[in-house]
Amino acid sequence: FRPSRHHYHIVMQAWQDFIPPSAKRAQALLEYMDEQVAGMAYETESCNLVLQTWARTKNAEGAQALLDRMVQRGVDCNEETFRHVLKAWSVSKSPRAPQKAEDVLRQMKQPQPQHTNGGLTPSAECYLRVMESYTAKSGNRK
Repeated sequence: FRPSRHHYHIVMQAWQDFIPPSAKRAQALLEYMDEQVAGMAYETESCNLVLQTWARTKNAEGAQALLDRMVQRGVDCNEETFRHVLKAWSVSKSPRAPQKAEDVLRQMKQPQPQHTNGGLTPSAECYLRVMESYTAKSGNRK
């Protein structure tokens, strides 16, 4: 029996639903899939599961690092990908969070090699997450 990508996704989802969520374990499983399992290189769905877990753990640096790795490897980054990273920055207490969120939004709009029609169009939620990053930074958020 050889686990499929679907089986690995179930485990990633379990790490996401764990209390507290474990983004480090989900990330480690993603790295294991990439390095040790033939035919399981980085792809959008797996990465988005891990990005969502980073956002739930309020670890924007982890989410940003994975996004950067995805872009470097040419993985298709969709609206969901950027939305998870923006969510992570929106709850970050980092003083750099607002600028980083704006950078992610700009990056989202830039053409990607795998998209023939140019960059992605941010949803209203994406803009909301950027605005929330300013609120989280100022400490006005409960």
